[in-house]
Amino acid sequence: MVPADLEAAARIVAACTDGNVQHQLELLERRLEGDAPGSALLVAELGSKIVGFGRVAYFEPAADAPANAAPAGWYLLGVNVEPSYRRRGIGRALTVARLKIIESQAPVAWFFTEATNQASIRLHTDLGFRENTSDFWFPTATFGRAGGILFSIRLRG
Repeated sequence: MVPADLEAAARIVAACTDGNVQHQLELLERRLEGDAPGSALLVAELGSKIVGFGRVAYFEPAADAPANAAPAGWYLLGVNVEPSYRRRGIGRALTVARLKIIESQAPVAWFFTEATNQASIRLHTDLGFRENTSDFWFPTATFGRAGGILFSIRLRG
């Protein structure tokens, strides 16, 4: 992803969440600035149109994090596909590309989602992710009544 892609990515996230492109753009810019080396935002293009994006980031819980903090490691964060382009394999392609990035950094990748997000759970379990726990804390994650689920996959070793 290049800086010029951020606005398109923000539009996609806004369409999937709060509708506020400016807010999503600010969040993406802050995430890019604050991410550890090796972190990445990837875009999916069809022709010259950006139709999706996904993020890879390293997370390490702070010393004062709750006991059930998600483990340190590389995480797949925030796949978003423009609604009219969903169910075409774009999310899967972005996930596979992000796993390749993580594989060069670590033997394990992590991912979490809302417990009710069956499309995301199916995508990731089809790729080999296994459920770890539903009792975890991640600083930027909020979940609805059903809660979240933390998954992992061994990539090597």
